[in-house]
Amino acid sequence: MEKEKIALFERTFWMENKGKILTLFGLYQLVCLTIGSKDYAYIDDVLRQNTGITDFAASYSRWGSEISSWVLQGSRHLTDLGNMSFFVTGTLLTLSSVCLTYILAGNRPSFGAMLASSLLGLNPWMLQMISFRFDSPYMALSILFSILPFLFWRFSKGSFFIASLLGVFLMCNTYQASSGIYLGVYLTLAAREFLFAQFEIRAFLSKLGVAASSYCLALIAFFFESSLNPEIANRGNTVAVAKAADLPATFLHNSLVYFHTVWDYSARIWQVITVVMILCFVVLVVKRTRQPKWIALLFTGVYLACLFIFSYGVLLIFSEPLVTIMPRYGVGISIFFASLGILVGQQALESKRLRLVGWIPSLLVVYFMSFSFTYASTLNYQQQSFEQQGQRLAADLSLAVTNERQEVWISNLFKDSPLLESTSINYPIIKQLVPRNGDMSWFNLMLFQRMSNMDMSLQPYDFTDFDTAEKEQVVSNYFWDIYVDSQRVYVIMKR
Repeated sequence: MEKEKIALFERTFWMENKGKILTLFGLYQLVCLTIGSKDYAYIDDVLRQNTGITDFAASYSRWGSEISSWVLQGSRHLTDLGNMSFFVTGTLLTLSSVCLTYILAGNRPSFGAMLASSLLGLNPWMLQMISFRFDSPYMALSILFSILPFLFWRFSKGSFFIASLLGVFLMCNTYQASSGIYLGVYLTLAAREFLFAQFEIRAFLSKLGVAASSYCLALIAFFFESSLNPEIANRGNTVAVAKAADLPATFLHNSLVYFHTVWDYSARIWQVITVVMILCFVVLVVKRTRQPKWIALLFTGVYLACLFIFSYGVLLIFSEPLVTIMPRYGVGISIFFASLGILVGQQALESKRLRLVGWIPSLLVVYFMSFSFTYASTLNYQQQSFEQQGQRLAADLSLAVTNERQEVWISNLFKDSPLLESTSINYPIIKQLVPRNGDMSWFNLMLFQRMSNMDMSLQPYDFTDFDTAEKEQVVSNYFWDIYVDSQRVYVIMKR
């Protein structure tokens, strides 16, 4: 049985759908390579470019990423592989989407369902993950590891249990924020069988027990692994789980914050198409369900709510709503878009009157891809703005920094590109995705120091009560004033 299923997937599916798969591969590579071609050092990339340090295991307990980086690099010292990393990321995301399509739509998916599966990787909450020049392939692996266990869905309970246990554990060791992907695939498979196929309550409860136990055991194993890493405790609230007594309130609070964050950061056109896609799914359920319609509608509402909420994964019980810090912590929303899109695309194929409905998710693909290119351009403009202002400041600092005076206190860094503000009118999420030039973050300071090629120590400083007495002013222009004394250089930004 198992050999037959694996052979069916490897041969018939790939050969019969090679055109659709190649189209999907092309879409992913187009977006990933476009972002990669901007040569933007995204957050942690600055440190890895400078030092070659991996640090995935030590700082994040991501041993899967650590070991995979050694394999991809061919060394434990990292260097920037250019677009190679982005090509690998695009390939892994393609494989994830293809597997998800096969799992949810079977051996003969519609073209619309295959296109809709690209929502798994080509959505705004995935773009941060894609942008990392060093991390992105391993973050993409976390999504693949979350999906692969469901290729064993029809196999024995033991096979599915082992595959799930390994898959979830490896997901945790590559990127923990992807923990909602596995839950989303399970919920969608269960919903598909209840609404559109033969549903057996005993088999459902059995699979639920296997999935839940393997998922929990994998998380427990990872938490034990993480407890052996003293660095994790230093990360504060970003890794803190709520106390047992606070879990219900924390779960509810994080669910609401997650919903409002995703909704508020979404462009209006994304909101409209998503709502239309949900309505189309409801119509398809009414037309094609094997259950009584009122039961099917009630179940559909519960399914959609659970799919959205549990796509947030284990972050639901963290003490802080991490999705408000960085969009990549909400990457689980990918499974909501992709699962719903695939179901709409595939179920519409089975209904002659509603076949056009199956292309609704493709509209979301188009607008998400459009935003991906806008995002890549905005990264480029932001980088150019940083470099232009940085070169000007470096030239002025060369008049003040000496071998004896290398400590530089500075109020803030540079202005954002004007295009960032303009783009944010249509796309509120863009300011969360593109690092701000003015932030006194460690990576901005490191990037400027590298750009200046000067041996100096940059420190953020509040100049509210700064006394210029006994300080010599060496530069005063439209952008900043620079003062010096015998020990330090002081940079007061004007704009």
